[in-house]
Amino acid sequence: MSMHAVRLARALLLTAVVTNAPGAAWAQPSPAPPVALTAAVAGGTVTLRWLSPLYLPAAYVVEAGSGPGLADLGTTTLGSAPTTVTVPAAPAGNYFVRLRAAGPAGVSTPSNEVIVTVGAACELPAAPTALTASVVAPVLSLQWSGGSGRFQLEAGTAPGGTDVVNADVGPVTSLAGAVSAGAWFVRVRERNACGFGPPSPDVLASVGVPAPPLNLRSSTIGTTVTVRWDAAAGPLPAAYALEVGSAPGLRDLAVAPLAGSMVSLTAPGVPSGTYYMRLRGSTAAGLGAPSNELAVTVGPTPTHLAVVTFNSLAPNGPAFTTHSETGYTVDAIAGPWTSGPSLLSRNPDRLTPLDSELRVTATGGGPFTLVSARLYSSVTPIPYVLRGVLNGVTVYTVAGTVPNTFGNYATVANPNGDTLVDAVYLTVTNPAIPTCPTCTNNPVGVDDLVLRP
Repeated sequence: MSMHAVRLARALLLTAVVTNAPGAAWAQPSPAPPVALTAAVAGGTVTLRWLSPLYLPAAYVVEAGSGPGLADLGTTTLGSAPTTVTVPAAPAGNYFVRLRAAGPAGVSTPSNEVIVTVGAACELPAAPTALTASVVAPVLSLQWSGGSGRFQLEAGTAPGGTDVVNADVGPVTSLAGAVSAGAWFVRVRERNACGFGPPSPDVLASVGVPAPPLNLRSSTIGTTVTVRWDAAAGPLPAAYALEVGSAPGLRDLAVAPLAGSMVSLTAPGVPSGTYYMRLRGSTAAGLGAPSNELAVTVGPTPTHLAVVTFNSLAPNGPAFTTHSETGYTVDAIAGPWTSGPSLLSRNPDRLTPLDSELRVTATGGGPFTLVSARLYSSVTPIPYVLRGVLNGVTVYTVAGTVPNTFGNYATVANPNGDTLVDAVYLTVTNPAIPTCPTCTNNPVGVDDLVLRP
Protein backbone atom coordinates (compact mmCIF):
# COMPACT_ATOMS: atom_id res chain seq x y z
CA MET A 1 0.00 0.00 0.00
CA SER A 2 1.43 3.41 -0.92
CA MET A 3 2.10 5.94 1.84
CA HIS A 4 -0.33 8.30 0.12
CA ALA A 5 -3.15 5.79 0.51
CA VAL A 6 -2.12 5.01 4.11
CA ARG A 7 -2.25 8.70 5.08
CA LEU A 8 -5.61 9.11 3.40
CA ALA A 9 -7.16 6.13 5.20
CA ARG A 10 -5.83 7.35 8.54
CA ALA A 11 -6.99 10.89 7.86
CA LEU A 12 -10.51 9.64 7.17
CA LEU A 13 -10.49 7.91 10.58
CA LEU A 14 -11.93 4.83 8.93
CA THR A 15 -11.24 1.11 9.11
CA ALA A 16 -10.89 0.80 5.36
CA VAL A 17 -10.55 -2.71 4.01
CA VAL A 18 -7.68 -2.73 1.54
CA THR A 19 -6.61 -5.77 -0.41
CA ASN A 20 -2.98 -4.74 -0.96
CA ALA A 21 -0.45 -6.30 1.38
CA PRO A 22 1.86 -3.99 3.39
CA GLY A 23 4.71 -2.78 1.25
CA ALA A 24 2.91 -3.39 -2.03
CA ALA A 25 2.24 -0.52 -4.41
CA TRP A 26 -1.20 0.43 -5.60
CA ALA A 27 -1.95 -0.79 -9.09
CA GLN A 28 -2.10 2.05 -11.57
CA PRO A 29 -5.79 2.81 -12.18
CA SER A 30 -7.36 2.54 -15.59
CA PRO A 31 -7.95 5.93 -17.22
CA ALA A 32 -11.26 7.74 -16.81
CA PRO A 33 -13.50 7.84 -19.91
CA PRO A 34 -13.91 10.86 -22.18
CA VAL A 35 -17.13 12.82 -21.62
CA ALA A 36 -19.76 14.79 -23.58
CA LEU A 37 -19.20 13.08 -26.94
CA THR A 38 -21.18 14.82 -29.71
CA ALA A 39 -21.41 14.30 -33.47
CA ALA A 40 -22.16 16.69 -36.34
CA VAL A 41 -22.83 15.60 -39.94
CA ALA A 42 -22.44 17.80 -43.03
CA GLY A 43 -23.01 15.84 -46.22
CA GLY A 44 -20.75 12.83 -45.89
CA THR A 45 -18.39 14.48 -43.38
CA VAL A 46 -18.70 13.49 -39.73
CA THR A 47 -17.09 15.54 -36.94
CA LEU A 48 -16.82 14.13 -33.44
CA ARG A 49 -16.08 16.34 -30.42
CA TRP A 50 -15.60 15.45 -26.78
CA LEU A 51 -14.11 16.64 -23.49
CA SER A 52 -11.00 15.01 -22.12
CA PRO A 53 -11.02 13.45 -18.66
CA LEU A 54 -9.25 15.35 -15.89
CA TYR A 55 -6.02 13.39 -16.43
CA LEU A 56 -5.10 13.21 -20.11
CA PRO A 57 -4.84 9.65 -21.48
CA ALA A 58 -2.04 8.35 -23.66
CA ALA A 59 -4.51 7.90 -26.54
CA TYR A 60 -8.17 7.74 -27.50
CA VAL A 61 -9.89 4.76 -29.12
CA VAL A 62 -12.91 5.46 -31.37
CA GLU A 63 -15.34 2.55 -31.74
CA ALA A 64 -18.10 2.35 -34.38
CA GLY A 65 -20.73 -0.35 -34.60
CA SER A 66 -23.97 -1.32 -36.28
CA GLY A 67 -25.80 -1.46 -32.95
CA PRO A 68 -25.57 -0.26 -29.35
CA GLY A 69 -22.26 -1.11 -27.72
CA LEU A 70 -20.89 -2.83 -30.83
CA ALA A 71 -17.54 -2.14 -32.51
CA ASP A 72 -18.11 -4.40 -35.52
CA LEU A 73 -17.63 -1.56 -38.04
CA GLY A 74 -14.14 -0.68 -36.86
CA THR A 75 -11.92 0.98 -34.26
CA THR A 76 -9.42 3.81 -34.65
CA THR A 77 -6.71 4.92 -32.23
CA LEU A 78 -5.91 8.64 -31.94
CA GLY A 79 -3.24 10.48 -30.00
CA SER A 80 -3.94 12.16 -26.66
CA ALA A 81 -3.91 15.76 -27.94
CA PRO A 82 -7.09 16.01 -30.05
CA THR A 83 -10.57 16.38 -28.63
CA THR A 84 -12.07 16.41 -32.11
CA VAL A 85 -11.76 14.28 -35.23
CA THR A 86 -13.23 14.69 -38.72
CA VAL A 87 -14.07 11.76 -40.98
CA PRO A 88 -14.62 12.77 -44.63
CA ALA A 89 -16.69 10.81 -47.15
CA ALA A 90 -18.35 8.45 -44.66
CA PRO A 91 -20.69 5.97 -46.39
CA ALA A 92 -24.44 6.41 -45.89
CA GLY A 93 -25.76 4.54 -42.89
CA ASN A 94 -26.44 4.59 -39.17
CA TYR A 95 -23.44 4.29 -36.85
CA PHE A 96 -23.23 3.83 -33.09
CA VAL A 97 -20.06 5.59 -31.93
CA ARG A 98 -18.31 5.87 -28.57
CA LEU A 99 -14.82 6.68 -27.23
CA ARG A 100 -12.46 5.13 -24.72
CA ALA A 101 -9.32 6.56 -23.14
CA ALA A 102 -6.21 4.36 -23.24
CA GLY A 103 -3.16 4.31 -21.00
CA PRO A 104 -0.49 1.98 -19.60
CA ALA A 105 -3.02 0.34 -17.27
CA GLY A 106 -5.51 -0.42 -20.04
CA VAL A 107 -8.55 1.25 -21.56
CA SER A 108 -11.37 3.09 -19.84
CA THR A 109 -15.04 2.32 -19.79
CA PRO A 110 -16.82 3.87 -22.81
CA SER A 111 -18.00 7.43 -23.11
CA ASN A 112 -21.60 8.18 -23.85
CA GLU A 113 -22.71 6.69 -27.18
CA VAL A 114 -23.96 8.80 -30.09
CA ILE A 115 -25.93 7.67 -33.13
CA VAL A 116 -24.53 9.12 -36.36
CA THR A 117 -26.77 9.10 -39.45
CA VAL A 118 -25.04 9.81 -42.77
CA GLY A 119 -26.90 10.38 -46.02
CA ALA A 120 -30.39 9.20 -46.81
CA ALA A 121 -30.16 6.36 -44.36
CA CYS A 122 -33.19 4.44 -43.19
CA GLU A 123 -34.89 6.30 -40.34
CA LEU A 124 -34.34 4.87 -36.88
CA PRO A 125 -37.12 4.86 -34.30
CA ALA A 126 -37.26 7.57 -31.64
CA ALA A 127 -36.28 6.95 -28.05
CA PRO A 128 -39.05 5.44 -25.92
CA THR A 129 -40.58 7.85 -23.41
CA ALA A 130 -42.19 7.79 -19.96
CA LEU A 131 -40.22 4.78 -18.71
CA THR A 132 -41.20 4.05 -15.10
CA ALA A 133 -40.12 1.36 -12.67
CA SER A 134 -42.00 0.17 -9.61
CA VAL A 135 -40.75 -2.38 -7.12
CA VAL A 136 -42.63 -4.69 -4.80
CA ALA A 137 -39.67 -6.87 -3.93
CA PRO A 138 -38.74 -9.11 -5.54
CA VAL A 139 -40.98 -8.11 -8.49
CA LEU A 140 -39.86 -5.27 -10.75
CA SER A 141 -42.50 -3.78 -13.07
CA LEU A 142 -41.63 -1.57 -16.05
CA GLN A 143 -43.83 0.51 -18.33
CA TRP A 144 -42.99 2.83 -21.22
CA SER A 145 -44.36 4.45 -24.37
CA GLY A 146 -43.01 3.88 -27.88
CA GLY A 147 -43.77 2.98 -31.45
CA SER A 148 -44.86 -0.25 -33.11
CA GLY A 149 -41.45 -1.94 -33.35
CA ARG A 150 -39.71 -4.42 -31.10
CA PHE A 151 -38.00 -3.28 -27.91
CA GLN A 152 -34.63 -4.01 -26.39
CA LEU A 153 -34.34 -4.10 -22.60
CA GLU A 154 -30.98 -3.01 -21.19
CA ALA A 155 -29.96 -3.05 -17.52
CA GLY A 156 -26.66 -2.63 -15.75
CA THR A 157 -25.06 -2.03 -12.39
CA ALA A 158 -24.06 1.46 -13.55
CA PRO A 159 -25.84 4.10 -15.64
CA GLY A 160 -25.80 3.12 -19.32
CA GLY A 161 -24.51 -0.37 -18.51
CA THR A 162 -25.70 -3.61 -20.07
CA ASP A 163 -23.85 -6.08 -17.83
CA VAL A 164 -27.10 -7.45 -16.34
CA VAL A 165 -29.56 -7.62 -19.26
CA ASN A 166 -29.37 -6.82 -22.97
CA ALA A 167 -32.25 -8.67 -24.59
CA ASP A 168 -35.03 -8.37 -27.17
CA VAL A 169 -38.37 -8.39 -25.32
CA GLY A 170 -40.61 -8.08 -28.38
CA PRO A 171 -43.39 -5.62 -29.32
CA VAL A 172 -44.46 -4.87 -25.73
CA THR A 173 -44.53 -1.71 -23.63
CA SER A 174 -44.60 -3.30 -20.18
CA LEU A 175 -42.77 -6.05 -18.34
CA ALA A 176 -42.86 -7.55 -14.86
CA GLY A 177 -40.84 -10.25 -13.18
CA ALA A 178 -38.90 -11.30 -10.13
CA VAL A 179 -35.32 -10.06 -9.97
CA SER A 180 -32.49 -10.58 -7.54
CA ALA A 181 -31.62 -7.98 -4.93
CA GLY A 182 -29.51 -5.10 -6.20
CA ALA A 183 -29.49 -1.63 -7.70
CA TRP A 184 -30.28 -1.80 -11.41
CA PHE A 185 -30.10 1.01 -13.98
CA VAL A 186 -32.70 0.19 -16.64
CA ARG A 187 -33.51 1.62 -20.06
CA VAL A 188 -35.31 0.50 -23.25
CA ARG A 189 -34.80 1.25 -26.93
CA GLU A 190 -36.89 0.46 -29.99
CA ARG A 191 -35.77 -1.47 -33.05
CA ASN A 192 -37.24 -1.38 -36.55
CA ALA A 193 -36.05 -2.62 -39.94
CA CYS A 194 -33.37 0.13 -39.96
CA GLY A 195 -31.83 -0.84 -36.64
CA PHE A 196 -31.79 0.31 -33.03
CA GLY A 197 -32.96 3.78 -32.02
CA PRO A 198 -31.59 5.79 -29.09
CA PRO A 199 -32.33 4.61 -25.54
CA SER A 200 -34.78 6.07 -23.09
CA PRO A 201 -33.30 7.80 -20.05
CA ASP A 202 -32.20 5.42 -17.31
CA VAL A 203 -34.43 4.70 -14.36
CA LEU A 204 -33.04 3.33 -11.11
CA ALA A 205 -34.65 0.28 -9.54
CA SER A 206 -33.48 -0.58 -6.02
CA VAL A 207 -34.63 -4.10 -5.19
CA GLY A 208 -34.02 -5.14 -1.59
CA VAL A 209 -31.15 -2.67 -1.18
CA PRO A 210 -31.12 0.96 0.04
CA ALA A 211 -31.85 3.87 -2.26
CA PRO A 212 -28.88 6.16 -2.90
CA PRO A 213 -27.96 8.66 -0.17
CA LEU A 214 -28.93 12.21 -1.17
CA ASN A 215 -26.99 15.45 -1.72
CA LEU A 216 -23.47 14.28 -0.91
CA ARG A 217 -21.48 17.47 -0.35
CA SER A 218 -18.24 18.60 1.23
CA SER A 219 -16.39 21.55 2.69
CA THR A 220 -12.63 21.92 3.02
CA ILE A 221 -10.73 24.14 5.48
CA GLY A 222 -6.97 23.68 5.15
CA THR A 223 -6.40 19.94 5.29
CA THR A 224 -9.67 19.14 7.09
CA VAL A 225 -12.44 17.75 4.89
CA THR A 226 -16.04 17.46 6.10
CA VAL A 227 -18.43 15.32 4.07
CA ARG A 228 -22.19 15.50 4.67
CA TRP A 229 -25.18 13.76 3.14
CA ASP A 230 -28.92 13.25 3.57
CA ALA A 231 -30.40 9.82 4.15
CA ALA A 232 -32.74 8.55 1.47
CA ALA A 233 -36.42 8.12 2.31
CA GLY A 234 -37.31 4.87 4.04
CA PRO A 235 -35.55 2.76 6.65
CA LEU A 236 -31.94 3.65 7.40
CA PRO A 237 -29.37 1.31 5.85
CA ALA A 238 -27.47 -1.05 8.11
CA ALA A 239 -24.26 0.71 7.06
CA TYR A 240 -22.73 2.99 4.46
CA ALA A 241 -19.71 2.37 2.25
CA LEU A 242 -17.63 5.44 1.40
CA GLU A 243 -15.67 4.92 -1.84
CA VAL A 244 -12.63 7.09 -2.53
CA GLY A 245 -10.74 7.03 -5.81
CA SER A 246 -8.00 8.82 -7.73
CA ALA A 247 -10.27 9.36 -10.77
CA PRO A 248 -14.04 9.51 -11.43
CA GLY A 249 -15.78 6.23 -10.68
CA LEU A 250 -12.72 4.58 -9.11
CA ARG A 251 -12.39 3.34 -5.52
CA ASP A 252 -8.70 2.52 -5.59
CA LEU A 253 -7.76 4.60 -2.52
CA ALA A 254 -10.24 3.35 0.07
CA VAL A 255 -13.57 1.63 0.60
CA ALA A 256 -14.59 2.42 4.15
CA PRO A 257 -17.55 1.25 6.26
CA LEU A 258 -19.60 3.83 8.18
CA ALA A 259 -22.52 3.40 10.56
CA GLY A 260 -25.95 3.63 8.97
CA SER A 261 -26.94 6.36 11.45
CA MET A 262 -24.21 8.75 10.30
CA VAL A 263 -24.94 11.82 8.16
CA SER A 264 -21.48 13.46 8.24
CA LEU A 265 -17.78 12.69 8.56
CA THR A 266 -14.90 15.06 9.39
CA ALA A 267 -11.36 14.04 8.41
CA PRO A 268 -8.38 16.14 9.55
CA GLY A 269 -4.91 15.94 8.03
CA VAL A 270 -5.92 14.85 4.52
CA PRO A 271 -2.90 14.90 2.14
CA SER A 272 -2.90 17.29 -0.81
CA GLY A 273 -4.58 15.93 -3.91
CA THR A 274 -7.90 15.52 -5.67
CA TYR A 275 -10.19 12.76 -4.42
CA TYR A 276 -13.37 11.38 -5.97
CA MET A 277 -15.92 10.23 -3.39
CA ARG A 278 -19.32 8.60 -3.49
CA LEU A 279 -21.48 6.87 -0.87
CA ARG A 280 -23.63 3.73 -0.95
CA GLY A 281 -26.09 2.28 1.52
CA SER A 282 -25.66 -1.33 2.53
CA THR A 283 -27.85 -4.12 3.89
CA ALA A 284 -27.42 -7.85 4.22
CA ALA A 285 -28.78 -8.12 0.66
CA GLY A 286 -25.97 -5.99 -0.76
CA LEU A 287 -24.88 -2.49 -1.73
CA GLY A 288 -27.26 0.11 -3.10
CA ALA A 289 -26.60 2.49 -5.98
CA PRO A 290 -24.06 5.27 -5.41
CA SER A 291 -24.86 8.82 -4.45
CA ASN A 292 -23.69 11.71 -6.58
CA GLU A 293 -19.90 11.86 -6.87
CA LEU A 294 -17.77 14.57 -5.26
CA ALA A 295 -14.44 15.86 -6.52
CA VAL A 296 -12.64 17.11 -3.40
CA THR A 297 -9.38 19.01 -3.85
CA VAL A 298 -7.07 19.50 -0.86
CA GLY A 299 -4.14 21.87 -1.24
CA PRO A 300 -3.35 23.92 -4.35
CA THR A 301 -5.87 23.71 -7.17
CA PRO A 302 -4.38 22.18 -10.36
CA THR A 303 -3.29 24.98 -12.68
CA HIS A 304 -5.39 23.66 -15.56
CA LEU A 305 -8.61 23.36 -13.56
CA ALA A 306 -10.66 25.51 -11.20
CA VAL A 307 -13.79 24.40 -9.36
CA VAL A 308 -16.22 26.86 -7.78
CA THR A 309 -17.84 24.75 -5.05
CA PHE A 310 -19.65 27.32 -2.84
CA ASN A 311 -18.44 25.27 0.14
CA SER A 312 -17.58 28.39 2.15
CA LEU A 313 -21.20 29.61 2.08
CA ALA A 314 -23.33 28.97 5.15
CA PRO A 315 -25.89 26.17 4.79
CA ASN A 316 -29.46 27.49 4.66
CA GLY A 317 -28.01 30.96 4.37
CA PRO A 318 -29.55 34.26 3.29
CA ALA A 319 -30.46 35.44 -0.18
CA PHE A 320 -27.48 35.00 -2.50
CA THR A 321 -26.12 37.87 -4.58
CA THR A 322 -22.44 37.22 -5.40
CA HIS A 323 -19.53 34.92 -4.55
CA SER A 324 -15.86 34.74 -5.62
CA GLU A 325 -13.70 31.63 -5.41
CA THR A 326 -10.61 30.21 -7.18
CA GLY A 327 -10.37 33.27 -9.43
CA TYR A 328 -14.01 33.39 -10.60
CA THR A 329 -17.09 35.34 -9.55
CA VAL A 330 -20.65 34.05 -9.63
CA ASP A 331 -23.44 36.67 -9.59
CA ALA A 332 -27.18 36.13 -9.22
CA ILE A 333 -28.78 37.79 -12.26
CA ALA A 334 -32.37 36.64 -11.78
CA GLY A 335 -34.31 34.43 -9.40
CA PRO A 336 -34.61 33.83 -5.66
CA TRP A 337 -31.21 32.23 -5.00
CA THR A 338 -30.20 31.27 -1.45
CA SER A 339 -26.76 30.20 -0.32
CA GLY A 340 -24.98 27.02 0.57
CA PRO A 341 -23.53 24.62 0.55
CA SER A 342 -24.73 24.77 -3.04
CA LEU A 343 -26.93 27.49 -4.52
CA LEU A 344 -30.66 26.79 -4.35
CA SER A 345 -33.56 28.40 -6.21
CA ARG A 346 -37.06 27.89 -4.86
CA ASN A 347 -40.49 28.31 -6.44
CA PRO A 348 -42.74 29.46 -3.57
CA ASP A 349 -46.14 29.55 -5.30
CA ARG A 350 -45.46 26.54 -7.60
CA LEU A 351 -48.18 27.69 -10.03
CA THR A 352 -45.97 28.87 -12.91
CA PRO A 353 -42.41 28.00 -14.01
CA LEU A 354 -39.69 30.20 -12.47
CA ASP A 355 -36.38 30.97 -14.22
CA SER A 356 -33.27 31.67 -12.15
CA GLU A 357 -30.01 32.82 -13.76
CA LEU A 358 -26.37 32.99 -12.67
CA ARG A 359 -23.46 34.76 -14.39
CA VAL A 360 -19.91 33.40 -14.15
CA THR A 361 -16.91 35.63 -14.90
CA ALA A 362 -13.17 35.52 -14.23
CA THR A 363 -12.28 37.98 -11.46
CA GLY A 364 -9.46 39.35 -13.63
CA GLY A 365 -11.73 39.65 -16.64
CA GLY A 366 -9.79 37.19 -18.80
CA PRO A 367 -11.17 34.44 -21.03
CA PHE A 368 -11.93 30.94 -19.75
CA THR A 369 -13.98 27.87 -20.64
CA LEU A 370 -16.83 26.23 -18.72
CA VAL A 371 -16.28 22.46 -18.62
CA SER A 372 -19.29 21.34 -16.59
CA ALA A 373 -21.73 22.14 -13.80
CA ARG A 374 -23.73 20.03 -11.39
CA LEU A 375 -27.50 20.48 -11.16
CA TYR A 376 -29.83 19.29 -8.41
CA SER A 377 -33.55 18.56 -8.30
CA SER A 378 -35.62 17.37 -5.38
CA VAL A 379 -38.73 16.35 -7.36
CA THR A 380 -38.88 17.32 -11.03
CA PRO A 381 -36.68 17.41 -14.15
CA ILE A 382 -34.72 20.64 -14.63
CA PRO A 383 -34.67 22.51 -17.93
CA TYR A 384 -31.43 24.49 -18.23
CA VAL A 385 -29.65 26.83 -20.66
CA LEU A 386 -25.90 27.52 -20.89
CA ARG A 387 -24.98 30.67 -22.82
CA GLY A 388 -21.35 31.59 -23.52
CA VAL A 389 -20.51 35.24 -24.27
CA LEU A 390 -17.29 36.76 -25.62
CA ASN A 391 -16.87 40.53 -26.02
CA GLY A 392 -20.62 40.99 -25.64
CA VAL A 393 -21.49 38.48 -28.38
CA THR A 394 -23.17 35.12 -27.64
CA VAL A 395 -20.88 32.42 -29.08
CA TYR A 396 -22.91 29.37 -28.03
CA THR A 397 -26.22 28.44 -26.44
CA VAL A 398 -26.86 24.96 -25.06
CA ALA A 399 -30.34 23.95 -23.87
CA GLY A 400 -31.24 20.67 -22.21
CA THR A 401 -33.08 18.98 -19.38
CA VAL A 402 -31.62 17.03 -16.48
CA PRO A 403 -34.01 14.24 -15.43
CA ASN A 404 -35.20 14.04 -11.85
CA THR A 405 -31.96 13.47 -9.94
CA PHE A 406 -33.76 11.76 -7.04
CA GLY A 407 -32.36 14.38 -4.66
CA ASN A 408 -28.82 13.99 -6.01
CA TYR A 409 -26.69 16.13 -8.29
CA ALA A 410 -26.22 15.34 -11.98
CA THR A 411 -23.19 16.56 -13.94
CA VAL A 412 -23.98 18.56 -17.07
CA ALA A 413 -20.99 18.60 -19.44
CA ASN A 414 -20.69 21.61 -21.72
CA PRO A 415 -20.30 20.39 -25.33
CA ASN A 416 -18.60 23.76 -26.03
CA GLY A 417 -16.12 23.23 -23.21
CA ASP A 418 -13.16 24.17 -25.42
CA THR A 419 -14.69 27.51 -26.53
CA LEU A 420 -13.20 30.60 -24.85
CA VAL A 421 -15.67 33.09 -23.35
CA ASP A 422 -15.51 35.97 -20.87
CA ALA A 423 -18.92 35.24 -19.31
CA VAL A 424 -21.23 32.25 -18.97
CA TYR A 425 -24.92 32.58 -18.11
CA LEU A 426 -26.55 29.53 -16.51
CA THR A 427 -30.36 29.53 -16.35
CA VAL A 428 -32.35 26.81 -14.57
CA THR A 429 -36.13 26.55 -14.72
CA ASN A 430 -38.08 25.52 -11.64
CA PRO A 431 -41.18 23.93 -13.20
CA ALA A 432 -44.77 24.53 -12.16
CA ILE A 433 -45.94 21.74 -9.83
CA PRO A 434 -49.36 22.86 -8.49
CA THR A 435 -50.63 19.28 -8.10
CA CYS A 436 -47.90 18.07 -5.70
CA PRO A 437 -48.81 18.97 -2.08
CA THR A 438 -45.63 17.33 -0.73
CA CYS A 439 -43.27 19.19 -3.06
CA THR A 440 -43.12 22.34 -0.85
CA ASN A 441 -41.22 24.89 -2.96
CA ASN A 442 -39.30 22.33 -5.04
CA PRO A 443 -35.71 23.52 -4.59
CA VAL A 444 -33.39 23.16 -7.58
CA GLY A 445 -29.67 23.81 -7.25
CA VAL A 446 -26.31 24.45 -8.88
CA ASP A 447 -22.91 23.34 -7.58
CA ASP A 448 -19.34 22.57 -8.68
CA LEU A 449 -18.74 24.83 -11.68
CA VAL A 450 -15.64 23.35 -13.39
CA LEU A 451 -13.65 25.94 -15.37
CA ARG A 452 -10.37 26.11 -17.26
CA PRO A 453 -8.44 29.40 -17.61
